[in-house]
Amino acid sequence: MPPRIFITREMLINGAFDFVRKNGIGKLSTRNLANHMDCSTQPIYRAFANMEELELATIEHAAGFVQTFLLGAPIVGEPLHHIPTMQVRLMKEEPHVYHLIFQTGRLDFTKANEMLNGLVQHASFKDHPFLSRMEPDRILHVIRQTWAYTHGLFGIMGFQFLDVSEKIIMQTVRETMAKLVVWELHKKSLHRLPEYENWPVYRQAFEPELDLGVDIKAALQAFFAGRPLSGKA
Repeated sequence: MPPRIFITREMLINGAFDFVRKNGIGKLSTRNLANHMDCSTQPIYRAFANMEELELATIEHAAGFVQTFLLGAPIVGEPLHHIPTMQVRLMKEEPHVYHLIFQTGRLDFTKANEMLNGLVQHASFKDHPFLSRMEPDRILHVIRQTWAYTHGLFGIMGFQFLDVSEKIIMQTVRETMAKLVVWELHKKSLHRLPEYENWPVYRQAFEPELDLGVDIKAALQAFFAGRPLSGKA
């Protein structure tokens, strides 16, 4: 009689992540995971109180995978292009993982902020002829805005990913990023031109920006706590 194999919680999490990479989070269930791992459902019920706990553990594992994917690759060429380039690669090579982390409402902006903070500390930023003139928090702000911009383009184009779409995304992202950097470098020397004072769009450029490093969901919940969501008094 062959020895009994003891299936650990870690093995189940790895198996669930492998299943999601191939099939998507929507198809993850105890039965499908058991079939995928060629075992019964008993080890799953022993390790996790319910499906939500299994999903959360899988998402945590996926977040670590995404962090390694985005930051583990060597930075080649312009360092500011690294994150959007790796975002494109992640969507093309791991569409189900990208969907799980960034398109299911499970994105933790705090963890994303930690990842981007680590990138800003890279030597290629400190030695850059223009970025070295910017404070780290301003570089981080440019990267955050680019991250959100790239993610928005993905949302518009969906998962029908063609080569031409990748070219469009990277070209528009690079153009936008260049303008953001130039703005950050010269913003302090600009004056409020009187002819634009009555134009809200111009004035807003000098207002404090939204901090994309916070947990937006929690911030909104705190803001609307005790207030009607309709916006009426």
